[in-house]
Amino acid sequence: MYLPVANMPIMEQDKAVAAIELWRDEGSTWFYRECDEFKGARIFKRFYVPVEDLCPSKEGLSYIICSFGIKFSEIYQRPLVTLIFISFYKDLQNTGSVEVISNTYDWSRPCPPICQL
Repeated sequence: MYLPVANMPIMEQDKAVAAIELWRDEGSTWFYRECDEFKGARIFKRFYVPVEDLCPSKEGLSYIICSFGIKFSEIYQRPLVTLIFISFYKDLQNTGSVEVISNTYDWSRPCPPICQL
């Protein structure tokens, strides 16, 4: 496993799997409720993800898969949609992790880090 930020996964694997499974199991229910109760006003229209956050400097990146997930927000007291990026590398020896302090991977925050600039 290649660990691109702070030598640890951005999101623990079990939490990522749980969020993806929630989307699979409850995504339609979430979407129906948002359309029915809120007339779609709270549904995301688009996501902006800087390519620099997806393509670390490690060689051998084969491809990246993006999956939707659902994660409960303590701030909003409701489930929010989150994006989970999974990188696949040709070399799986975990050599050359890049240490960077970053919080830009948690897209479900009420105000992304770019709001603070």
